[in-house]
Amino acid sequence: ALMAKLAGQDPATAAPLGIDPKTGLPASADQMAAARVAAAEAAAELQRRAAEAQQGVLGPASPIPTECVLLKNMFRAEEETEDEWWLDIAEDVQEECAQFGEVKHAFVDRESEGFVYLKFSDVAGAKKAKDALHGRWFAGRTVAAEFQFTAVYDRHFDV
Repeated sequence: ALMAKLAGQDPATAAPLGIDPKTGLPASADQMAAARVAAAEAAAELQRRAAEAQQGVLGPASPIPTECVLLKNMFRAEEETEDEWWLDIAEDVQEECAQFGEVKHAFVDRESEGFVYLKFSDVAGAKKAKDALHGRWFAGRTVAAEFQFTAVYDRHFDV
């Protein structure tokens, strides 16, 4: 009531106020709702950037397209309950990615932050997959996709 009176409003009819987290000033319910939406969007963007910033076991991403793709943030191992869940994820990802080109190899890194490594038969298929999957939502998470160096991929996975 004091805040409404100070804001020049009738305390009996004033809408409940909150405090704008950016300015520290009183805010209406609509302003507070907008602030919550903005905060949720900012949190999602931070999650996406954090996923992109993490490096996989193959080192940094390739700056040019290759036939090798790393999908990040695909799962959380601690949330998986099925026996051999990683095989199910590998199969699902291969099936989904078959629309982009032939998937020659897939590996789910169970010790990672949801990393799935893929090798396509050609660069065109890998590029289509990366373009289609980067930024896409999967199981409530934003997927990040990047190319990996082919020689490093082949050496690591012995393919």
